Amino acid sequence: MFRKLLLFALIGLLSLCATAQDSKFIVAGKLKGQGNWASYFLTNMQNEVLSNNTTLVKDDKVDFSFDLEELGWFSIFTGNRRLYMPAIPGETISINGDIDDYTVDGSSLYKEYNENLTATRPLLQKYWKYDFKQECQGEIAGKSSEEVFDLYQRKLRENYQPVTESVLSFIRNHADHESSMMVLDFLNYVEDIERAGDIISEQVLDGRMNPYYKASLERTTSGAFLLEKMAPDFNLNDVDGKSLPLSSLRGKWVLLVFWSSTCGNAISRFPAMKEAYAKYKDQVEFLGVDCEDDEAGWKSAVKGFALPWLNVYDVFGYDDPQSPFTLYDVTALPSFYLVAPSGKVAMKGGSVDDFMPLFKILFE
Repeated sequence: MFRKLLLFALIGLLSLCATAQDSKFIVAGKLKGQGNWASYFLTNMQNEVLSNNTTLVKDDKVDFSFDLEELGWFSIFTGNRRLYMPAIPGETISINGDIDDYTVDGSSLYKEYNENLTATRPLLQKYWKYDFKQECQGEIAGKSSEEVFDLYQRKLRENYQPVTESVLSFIRNHADHESSMMVLDFLNYVEDIERAGDIISEQVLDGRMNPYYKASLERTTSGAFLLEKMAPDFNLNDVDGKSLPLSSLRGKWVLLVFWSSTCGNAISRFPAMKEAYAKYKDQVEFLGVDCEDDEAGWKSAVKGFALPWLNVYDVFGYDDPQSPFTLYDVTALPSFYLVAPSGKVAMKGGSVDDFMPLFKILFE
């Protein structure tokens, strides 16, 4: 009897150890370009921060370990540079190279993910180097900023097509592999994600990696119904208690920034936002909207983070139909919406970096 009890206890202990090991997500390697300080983030599929560690970088090393019980995202921020990839429980991966040109090694999942990176990165780099002003200078002469914007959006989509086709080709070749779900974040348009969903095998699509598919659909559809429509108006108070309707800014480009002081991703974007604001504040009005903090906490955060742009507090809360978070279908923080001088919603994004190429074209 004692031997049986001892055996059961040993089996239980081994089971616990296996469970603990299965929940570990470990990242190691050497990554140039991190600078002296880097911020390491681990978030779940709802973009809630599970770990946020800003640390001194020594000898370009990456050394990160965390208990992860669900699919999520791992990211490294340093200045305006960012590395971002799927985080999967039980995986140990190695990242080596430069933060803008790295390789990923580890399990077959991440080896295949790196296969996609290798094929797609040159196309992405070509896309990033596309010079709209140079290529279209004859077409934009004498055009209004909104007309230039419309042409810019169309040209961007055309030039992103090689990236889209590269990713879809990878998915076709890995339709029965879970890695096909890891590359969906490279697709920018809902119809392309739906195409991918038609290619991926049903077993994989409905398996444990399904949250990546759902997140990609949500990323491309959330708020998309607003594009090219008049921006829903709202009227909230600023930090001085003065009424500030969105419509009062009509005639200007306005960047709506939905944020919270409890959101590590939002906070990590403040340096880049301040840099952009300092450069383009005469052409673009930034308007921060917060509804997660209490009012005192919001005012304290605006002051503590020294946010120089306009800020208003949403007193309604998520579930109220009058809340800007409801009006703009905000499902993740931070979220950004660019409103044109005409009052129409022109563009949405997840970072101020998404808008910088456009600002450079319109205002420089």
